[in-house]
Amino acid sequence: MKATAAARFVQHPTAKGGAVARAVISDPKRYTACEPLYDIDPQTGASVEIFYADRALATSFGARAGWFWWACQPGFLPGGLPIGPFATSYAAYRNFATRSTTRQL
Repeated sequence: MKATAAARFVQHPTAKGGAVARAVISDPKRYTACEPLYDIDPQTGASVEIFYADRALATSFGARAGWFWWACQPGFLPGGLPIGPFATSYAAYRNFATRSTTRQL
């Protein structure tokens, strides 16, 4: 029998009044190093997804493999291609955070 894993998204309030969304993986044995990360900008309400694109997926963006991010407003899909690639998920998140604080989304 093949086991399947599912993810659900949970929104948690933060001390500063915003919210953080995170994926909760139902299969704890699953390798999590390349799991996507999710966050919500407390000022704009925009949500961001930071994800790893392997060579096949990255090629569809016209890029090389690496970490990417894209943001969208609640109820909408991302408006364009993801930003990246970055060497680490942290570098991708820092790039998003810098743009977010200067309103370049």
